Amino acid sequence: MKLRYGFKKEAEAKALALRREVGAGPLDPVDVFKIANYLGAIVVSLSELRTDGARAESIYHFHSVEPKAFSALTVQRGERSLIIYNEVHAQGRIANSLAHESSHLALKHERPSGVVMGCRQWDGNQEGEADWLGGCILVPAQAACWVVQQGMTLARAAEHFGVSQQLMRMRLNLTGATKIENSNLPRRGA
Repeated sequence: MKLRYGFKKEAEAKALALRREVGAGPLDPVDVFKIANYLGAIVVSLSELRTDGARAESIYHFHSVEPKAFSALTVQRGERSLIIYNEVHAQGRIANSLAHESSHLALKHERPSGVVMGCRQWDGNQEGEADWLGGCILVPAQAACWVVQQGMTLARAAEHFGVSQQLMRMRLNLTGATKIENSNLPRRGA
C-alpha cells in the first residue's frame, strides 16, 4: 500500500491537532473515545446493542465463537456516525480499532456501498490512510522518538500509550525513531 505523496506529514499534523482538541499532548496517552466523540461519533460496544434489539446469539458469536472476526465498524446515516466495537478484545486492540474508525471520519472517507458475493468492498487506499492516521493518533512520531530517548522497554511504552506491543513496535519502526536515535549516539573511537 503506497500512500499519496505528503500524506504521512499531513497525518502527523492532523493527529497532533486531534490530540490537542481532546487535551492530550504528544507524549500523553490519548482517550480514543474522546477522539471519536470529538469527531461527532457515538461509540457503543457490541453488548450495548442488545438494548436496541440485537440478538444475544449474534453478540455471543462475535464475543465467543469468532471474536477475531469483528473488531469495529462505523455506520453512517447522513452526518451522524455510530462506531460499534468488540469490547472482548484487549484494550490495546480496542484503542487501535477506535483510532482507525475515527481516522475514517477525520479524513472524511466515503463509506463502502457496494456488496460483492455477500462482502463489502473496501477501498484499499482509504484503509491504508486510516491505518496510518490511527497509528499517528495513538503514538505520534515525536512520542516514538521520546520512547527511544527514554530507553523505555517495548512493554512499558505500549502500556504508557495504551496500545499493543505490536502497534508500538510498528510505530517505532515506521517513524524511524530507533534509527534516528541511534544515529545521534557517539561512534566508537570518536
